[in-house]
Amino acid sequence: MQGNKRSSISSRKSAGSENELLELRKEIQEVTESILDLVRARQILSVKIARIKKSKNLPVEDLYAERSLLANIQNFANTIELDAKLTETLARLLIDESKKVQRREIFLKSVKSFLAKSGVHTVSIVGAGRMGSWFAEYFRPLASEIKIFDTNQRLARQMARKLQCHSCRNIIEAADSDLVFVSVPISSTINVINSLTRGFSRTSRKSQWILEISSVKGPLFNSTGFSSDLESKDKKIRIVSLHPLFGASADYYGSNSMIRVLPAIGGGKNESFVQNLFPYFRMITLDFKSHDKLMALILTVPHLLLLGFASIVVNNQKIMRWKIHSPTFDGMMNLSQKMLLENPQVYYEIQSLNKYSRAEINAAVKSMMRLGKFLRKAKKFERYFANARHYFSKLDRRN
Repeated sequence: MQGNKRSSISSRKSAGSENELLELRKEIQEVTESILDLVRARQILSVKIARIKKSKNLPVEDLYAERSLLANIQNFANTIELDAKLTETLARLLIDESKKVQRREIFLKSVKSFLAKSGVHTVSIVGAGRMGSWFAEYFRPLASEIKIFDTNQRLARQMARKLQCHSCRNIIEAADSDLVFVSVPISSTINVINSLTRGFSRTSRKSQWILEISSVKGPLFNSTGFSSDLESKDKKIRIVSLHPLFGASADYYGSNSMIRVLPAIGGGKNESFVQNLFPYFRMITLDFKSHDKLMALILTVPHLLLLGFASIVVNNQKIMRWKIHSPTFDGMMNLSQKMLLENPQVYYEIQSLNKYSRAEINAAVKSMMRLGKFLRKAKKFERYFANARHYFSKLDRRN
């Protein structure tokens, strides 16, 4: 009998604990929903701020106001005993989201108006990959008509259904547009542009913009007959070479950068058109040789290191089963996993079609070999470490 009583008491306690847990979870959900309501209210205020900034021609970013807000929030967090790191993380996220809301409010209508005034009503996206999808979604609320073409018709139809726009059966249809974005493999870019220009000559349109976004420019600019301006008696095509320095996961109104690539130093035309398409982007202008030299450093070397790291992980699968981590290791794992989700053809062409890649790869290998030798010489290793730390401490990555 006594055993049954104990069992009954234990069951009631267990049921009570479960009920309490359910109640607490319900409270957490209600508090979370209240937080989201406040976030929405904050975004509405951001829209109002954006309208005032637009009327007074003020910039979206105000670093003094941001620093002041962060300091006040940290002081408030201290009074309610909220963790300082959590406070800063949440505050910076809210500030970044506020700036995106403000940019959209300030620039969406102005870009739409600019396109209309420039006679750009129909925009074609050639290449239904991840970056093609990014630009298709960017222009969807801005242009009267969006058209999608890809040699993979199934992929083009999928994107067109998602965006509720037209899927082209062939590149001639895509060429019948005011603005064409070319987002195809580097090795295909010049052939696609040539096909577009031939297709455009068969349309009734008088002018067209073609914007291509390949990651290596040498194969394009060194092509026989390539010109950034093509004119006939009654038609004009302007070709602009760009390189977005962001991936397909970037926010449309985030702090994005883009390179405008020229045939040669001082050979720039049509910069204002591109700047008006992306008025809040940070624009950098380079000639195509300087661009490819830079990409050999900032794309080739990181890709090489991440692929090498991924290979090491694959060759140590038994050790990986222990699931032991460190911050540095986890960071490398995350970057490698993101890279491995991308199209391997794109990564291969970035390495193989850039004539400056080999020199940077050789330099990276020599650097690793030199570091390997330093492992036997503590003072040289420490000096190398100190020199690198000194240089990095002076870098201003915000500019």
